[in-house]
Amino acid sequence: MNRSTRTMCTAAAVVCLLFVANAPGAIIIDSLDNGGSIPSNMEPGDSSGKAIGFTMPAGSDYTLTSVVMDLLWAGAGDDALLQLWSDDGTGAPIGSLLETLSDPATLVSGHNTFTSVGTTLEAGKTYWIVSRGEAGSFQWSGGNTDTSIDSDIGAVIAGRLFRSAGNGDGIDPGEWTGASSVPNHLQVNAEIVPEPASLVLLGMGGLMMLKQTKRA
Repeated sequence: MNRSTRTMCTAAAVVCLLFVANAPGAIIIDSLDNGGSIPSNMEPGDSSGKAIGFTMPAGSDYTLTSVVMDLLWAGAGDDALLQLWSDDGTGAPIGSLLETLSDPATLVSGHNTFTSVGTTLEAGKTYWIVSRGEAGSFQWSGGNTDTSIDSDIGAVIAGRLFRSAGNGDGIDPGEWTGASSVPNHLQVNAEIVPEPASLVLLGMGGLMMLKQTKRA
């Protein structure tokens, strides 16, 4: 490989890396402005839990970046567990754990951002955001209806479940059976996964730009 070829390949690679590093962001599900102030009390251990399912539209895959929860109340020492689970499409729809998101250093009353490791949200599939208390207790705010739930890409809410030890539900979300009518306030954020064909075109564009620069 001669020097000119190496230079052009490097330029193409740089263009692709810049695109990936600055992939367009999207709000998958947003109910932060849904209104209402219905509390979902979240306590540690086996006593409570809440799961919200959403279905990705057909088309592109996305990489999960963060989930924002709106809390009515949180105090010193309170800690939340927020996880992403798959959907198995059976009678107990929550499937397997995909990741546990990193929680903020301190929970506050208001918006709290939990950071993802970058799990892929595949087009057409359903996922569940699962929350439980780790320490202390907090209140996850909720609205009255689904009228103000938005999505940049056309994702939809797939269902809501809550855990009740009194109903015999275990700590595993796959055992939860109680349907919830409270649309809790959250925002699911992600970045689009570039398709291979798009990266090829970007690389070719980088090569053409380099050639034009050399001619000039």
